[in-house]
Amino acid sequence: MKMTTWFGGNRKPMKIGVYQRMFPISVRYCYWDGLGWHVGGMSPKAARYKGMISDHQDLPWRGLAEDPSKVKK
Repeated sequence: MKMTTWFGGNRKPMKIGVYQRMFPISVRYCYWDGLGWHVGGMSPKAARYKGMISDHQDLPWRGLAEDPSKVKK
């Protein structure tokens, strides 16, 4: 799976979905709902649960990188 570079926590994703976030002791998957980060988990599937809003809104994050050869024109 190809990932984007890491973005600083003060920059937020443009698309709603699951992203990797860098916590102090591990990297976890978290859901971005367009307004805030939700508590995540160790897998993308676990992060799809849109439960509690995370107390950590300013951690670095990264997403999946699209393969330019597979993007429909």
